[in-house]
Amino acid sequence: MNEEKSKYQLYYYWNHGMCDQCGAPILILNEALSYEGNDQQELQAFLAEHTECRYFSNKDEQKIFEENGGCKKLEETYNYRSPYWAMRFVGSKSLLGQFCCSACKEKWIREREADHLKIYTYFCELREYALKVDPEPCDNPSGIVVFDLETTGLNSNDNEILQVSAVDGNGDLLLNEYVRPELIRSWPEAEQVNGITPERVKSCRTIRELVGKIKSVFASGKTWIAYNCDFDLGFLYYIGIEPNADTELEDVMLDFAEICGNYDKRYGTRRWQTLEAAAARFGYNYKAHDSLEDARATLYIRNRIKQEKEIIDELTAPFQPVKRQ
Repeated sequence: MNEEKSKYQLYYYWNHGMCDQCGAPILILNEALSYEGNDQQELQAFLAEHTECRYFSNKDEQKIFEENGGCKKLEETYNYRSPYWAMRFVGSKSLLGQFCCSACKEKWIREREADHLKIYTYFCELREYALKVDPEPCDNPSGIVVFDLETTGLNSNDNEILQVSAVDGNGDLLLNEYVRPELIRSWPEAEQVNGITPERVKSCRTIRELVGKIKSVFASGKTWIAYNCDFDLGFLYYIGIEPNADTELEDVMLDFAEICGNYDKRYGTRRWQTLEAAAARFGYNYKAHDSLEDARATLYIRNRIKQEKEIIDELTAPFQPVKRQ
C-alpha cells in the first residue's frame, strides 16, 4: 500500500520590530515558511508557534497575494514599514541594524563608522605613546617574568586592560596594578567573570600612567611565562611590550595540554585546558580570574609540569649498564 503523498502548506509570516536608530515600529516580512505533512494535529501545533502568519494552500495563492500588493496592504493595516538593513564593524564586533527609513539607516552608519574610527585611533595613539616611554628600574635577579591580565573583553583590538600582574621565578611580587580604562565605560560580561567593576577601578591610574612601570618588569626578564601567552601579548602590544629575538616564551597552557589534553583530530594537536582545570589537576587552590592569583597559579603549574617531565625522562632514559671497577 502506497503512503499518502504529503500535503504542502505555505504561509507568509512577519515579525514586529523597532528601528535601531529612532525606535519607530517596523513590520519585518520574512520569507515563506513551509510545512509538509498530513498530520492535522501537528499542523495545528505548527500554526500555534507562528501565530502572525498568512495562510496559503498553494504557491499560486501566495503569488497572487504578492502581485496584488498584499504585503503593502499588511504594512498599511499595521501602520508599519518594511525595514532597511545595514551592517558595520565596530572594533571587532559586526553589528546588524534595522531601520524604518533610509535617513535613519545613513545616520546609524555614520555613527558606527565614527565609533570604529575612535577605537582604531585610540589604540594606534596608545602604542605610539607607549613606545616613547622609557622603562623604570626593576630588580629581578631570577630573569623570569610570570604574568597575567584581566581585561574588559576577549579581543585586544577593542578592549582594555583592567588588571596586570607579574611575579618572578621565585613567586615574589613584581607587579600588581588595577587599571582605569580610558575608552570603555562598562564591561558587564567580563565583570561577571573577573568581578572587577567600574567602581573598583574609577580611582586607579590609566594604562598611560603605568606604561613605564609595566615595561620595566618585562624588560627585567629574559624568560616570559604565561597561561595562553597569545591572549595577553595581544593586549601588551598596544602598550609597546612585545618579545624580541632573545626572549624565551613559555606557554604553560600548551605544556599542560601535552601531558593532560585529549587529542583533537580536527586540529591535529592536544586540546587546550583552562587554567582552573590545570590547577585542579595538581591540587592547587586559588582565586581564579584575579591576575595576581592566576600568575602564581601559572608558576606553580609550570614547576609541577617541569618536575613530571624530569621524572618521565629519567624513567624512559636508555639503560646504562654499570661498569665494574
